Amino acid sequence: MQKPQGLSYEEIRKTILEKIPAEVGITRIEFEGPRLAIYTQKPETLIEQSHIVGEIAGIIKKRIVVRS
Repeated sequence: MQKPQGLSYEEIRKTILEKIPAEVGITRIEFEGPRLAIYTQKPETLIEQSHIVGEIAGIIKKRIVVRS
């Protein structure tokens, strides 16, 4: 049996939690069609450090939307 292509939800979640600083305060992570929405308490922190979001998007191969 072949492994499905792409990362599982758990792998994606783990990657996000490892890369994003704790002070951002992630409240939830949801798939929204082809995008991944990351809900945070402090989205401005991720906007200031946009390289983090870009790095995650490259790893998981999905577009990311940051919301509060």
